[in-house]
Amino acid sequence: MAAASRKARDQIRAALDAGENKQAARLASQNLLKKSKGAPGEAQGLALKALRAIALARDGQERDAVTLAREVERAVEKDDETARLCSVAFKELREIYYLPPSRIDSRRYPPLEETEEVTAFLDAVAASTTGHFERLLPSALRLFSRFKNPRYLQWALVCMLLHDASPVSKATWALAAKLMAKLPALEPSMSEDSHYSAQLMSTAEGCCERRDNYARLILMLSVLRQNGQHGEAL
Repeated sequence: MAAASRKARDQIRAALDAGENKQAARLASQNLLKKSKGAPGEAQGLALKALRAIALARDGQERDAVTLAREVERAVEKDDETARLCSVAFKELREIYYLPPSRIDSRRYPPLEETEEVTAFLDAVAASTTGHFERLLPSALRLFSRFKNPRYLQWALVCMLLHDASPVSKATWALAAKLMAKLPALEPSMSEDSHYSAQLMSTAEGCCERRDNYARLILMLSVLRQNGQHGEAL
């Protein structure tokens, strides 16, 4: 039974990773129906509901997704997988309501396994207080090491910048400068007539790319300043 449940969840995960959200929701419903006729109340059933909530949220059926996610959240006994998936469902539902339209339109979903890890990191950030961000630095570095997304390396640098409970050593900023060197190079000029054409800026992807590059520029300037590299910053 456990092997069959694992296989079913893997199939749903594969459908989500392929962007087949309707198929993922349908598979989850079919397996939930089978469980209702067999052994209801199993932890795997909650995981299926959480997966279905994610599929529905990505398919634009937010109301049904919220109902399912809340049902999973209220369950007293949840295994680690279910708890992670429930967090992902709520994260993606929040994004629908709070992200600007350009972010929603340009959103690309990484593999669900990666999304689970990212959500756990962001939940830890939300639960942290200023002065304790150094505890999150290893997690951000692990994300980058595992998934090779430059954004996660930027998160590591932000953790360094936000850590102000104790004096930060020169060695820390030397490390930050080395980490920053691993980021892709910024465009030589971010003026509209060079890289950011009017045609590109008319798309959600172009708008988000430009904002992200400006944010990265500010981050790089902050690290250079902290490391005493004022000339390079200028």
